[in-house]
Amino acid sequence: MDHPKFIVINKNCGVPVQDDSKRLHHTRQRKGLQTMLSEIDPQIRGVHRLDKCVTGGIVFAKDKRTAAMISRNLKQGGNSGYKLTRRYVGLLRLEDLIKTGHSPSRQRLIGTVHSKTDNGRIETTRFILPWVTSGGYTVAVIELETGRKHQIRRHFGEILKWPLINDVKYGASGIEIGSESAIGLHSAYVNLKIGSSEHQCLIPPVYAAPMWSGFLSNDGQFTNDISQLLLNFTTEFESKGDGLNVIYSNE
Repeated sequence: MDHPKFIVINKNCGVPVQDDSKRLHHTRQRKGLQTMLSEIDPQIRGVHRLDKCVTGGIVFAKDKRTAAMISRNLKQGGNSGYKLTRRYVGLLRLEDLIKTGHSPSRQRLIGTVHSKTDNGRIETTRFILPWVTSGGYTVAVIELETGRKHQIRRHFGEILKWPLINDVKYGASGIEIGSESAIGLHSAYVNLKIGSSEHQCLIPPVYAAPMWSGFLSNDGQFTNDISQLLLNFTTEFESKGDGLNVIYSNE
């Protein structure tokens, strides 16, 4: 998506948002998206991050004011600034859910994860499991209420005990699909509200398609049931509907 105030980039796995650490050997250092884009237009500014091993949509502001307004909302929430909503699709092993007492059923699993950081800040992640399955795997549609470092990965791996595929840092047993450069987490939806206008975008997993092959339609987008949850997450989450609501916390 290319808007006068911002752009959405579909990031590949292995590509850093910021330049790799200079502590790495020079042959392993990669230039970050922020640097590459600013070389094209010095006004472009990053407003949030994606881990190097995560694919999908990331938003860059095209001017200083837009960046400040998005950052204000990310810090203060509510109606402050320009509201940025981020939703992800996570790839999970069915076996891990079964081990924790959750088996595929007609009822969607709707949940909230809360944790507290060392400095007392609350981290909140919301998710819906529609029980769409393929080859021993299933997916979760995930929305960030807060956006701390590795928040989704920590919540799923350490609190839920459902580590994302390939995420050995947070509990996965090894590399199951594809390469170690990609984990089973894709930034699949962004919505930026500027004034009374909303700009939403679905981002297909074009760079890690083999990992998601059982959950994609012929056009490369996520299947309709997953796409509809991405688009209508708030309504589905708040209605609870036929879902089983659970709350997990590390407090």
